[in-house]
Amino acid sequence: MFSNNDELIQENIELKQKIHELEAKLAETQEHLKKYTAPSRNKKYYETHKEIIKQKIQTANKVAPITSEKKKEYNRIAYLNRKEKSTNLAE
Repeated sequence: MFSNNDELIQENIELKQKIHELEAKLAETQEHLKKYTAPSRNKKYYETHKEIIKQKIQTANKVAPITSEKKKEYNRIAYLNRKEKSTNLAE
């Protein structure tokens, strides 16, 4: 009877050690992930580079206007493609 009790105590000690090891590993993993998911770093970058980012957005938003002839051409091509698809489905 005493041996069974000793075995349970030993198993309890081993499980507690394993829990501590897993908690340490979890904490280490969470610290590692903070490098990649920390919003403070990202926020700091955007605050310091605000003007550069605004300039990039302004240059990216400049789109050449499409002439009416090009619009008509694009619409005609799209219409023909839709028409071709509908005839293929009907067959």
